Amino acid sequence: MKKYGYRYFARPPKAKIFKFFTAANAFLLILQMSFGGLLFLGLPLRPAQAVVAPPNNLCYSDLDVMLVMDRSGSMADTSRCIWWNTIKNKWETEYNKTYSYCLYRNQPSPHQSKFTVYNPTKFVSAKSAGNYFLSLLGAQD
Repeated sequence: MKKYGYRYFARPPKAKIFKFFTAANAFLLILQMSFGGLLFLGLPLRPAQAVVAPPNNLCYSDLDVMLVMDRSGSMADTSRCIWWNTIKNKWETEYNKTYSYCLYRNQPSPHQSKFTVYNPTKFVSAKSAGNYFLSLLGAQD
């Protein structure tokens, strides 16, 4: 037996074979990504068409609707800051913070902080979506 490094092996590891298969797999992946879409180039693309029934064929029935809205504290959030906590070694998420607060916690790549502003807030957006849904309902609903 020969000693390689600090371990004993019956024979040296076959790094050349591993490198060959890794390179071959990478080449096949690039080839597949490059030429995979050629099969679909000849197909004509048609725009989607909506199917609309004539007005006299519509059937009306009673409809019971309930709209449930969340108005918890998180719906009033104005911003979100996601940053990497180097002490706990995990991502932290904090709400209603300023951009400068988030920028202060920025780390080098790939642990850069991410700042998002909610304008309008989630609750205002949910209210407008609910009002739009109600506007779609008819007089008999």
